[in-house]
Amino acid sequence: MKKFLKIVVSISIWIIMWEIVARIIGNAFPFAGPVKTGGVLRSFLTSGAFWIAMWTTFAGISLGFCAALIVGTIIGYLAYYFESVENLMTPIMGFFRYIPMIIFTVLAVIWSSDKLMAFEVAMFLAMPTIYKHTVSGLKKENSPMLKRIWKHKEINFFRKCDLIYRPAVTPDYIVGCHRAMNTCCKSGILAQFLGNASHSVGHSISIALENKNVAEIFAWTIVMVLMSIFLERAMIRILSLKVINERKIDIDKVFASLEGEDMDL
Repeated sequence: MKKFLKIVVSISIWIIMWEIVARIIGNAFPFAGPVKTGGVLRSFLTSGAFWIAMWTTFAGISLGFCAALIVGTIIGYLAYYFESVENLMTPIMGFFRYIPMIIFTVLAVIWSSDKLMAFEVAMFLAMPTIYKHTVSGLKKENSPMLKRIWKHKEINFFRKCDLIYRPAVTPDYIVGCHRAMNTCCKSGILAQFLGNASHSVGHSISIALENKNVAEIFAWTIVMVLMSIFLERAMIRILSLKVINERKIDIDKVFASLEGEDMDL
């Protein structure tokens, strides 16, 4: 409760300062205070176009991140267990990581339909980050034992995936997912803005820019920040579910059980 109250007080102070600045500036410069911005936000809540735009953007970014998470994690595991895969994938993933966001975005605008812009940009920008942190997380987490499990013939494929995955959900991996999600939110909306994707947050910001409606731009900024926070929190919660991390596996027990001892893994 104390932490919550501190956050509320801090936000309130900044909102008051924002309103003071808006009143000082007045009409001398295009600006909008919290009162005007709040009025626009209230109008959003009763607008069907707002919810359609939110759903289009939310779905595109979420699906793009999920695709990047699956593909990046799988390639990261393959790169860790097979040196040839790592030698092949690491240079190209590193190259993708250093390509400016705007390049991916422009190419998506040229090559893709407006419905897939956010999905494609989010996926290809997030995947290299997830790949990198998957490999580094595996290398930090009891790597010799994990490789022994992978090579053991008496453990079936699905059991191997279970035993190998659980210990590898490390802080390093989760940090990578957090960074990738942050990138997805920014790049997906930027792609929709540049591509003027219909029924999207990016398109709505483009219209606000044409009308020079600063209050609406500020309102969309708040909406985007809240959406980014929600997606990041949801991602962390999912990776922290009991079904994923309900137990810490003792790798030594795995091999002890294979030698005939009855142990709960």
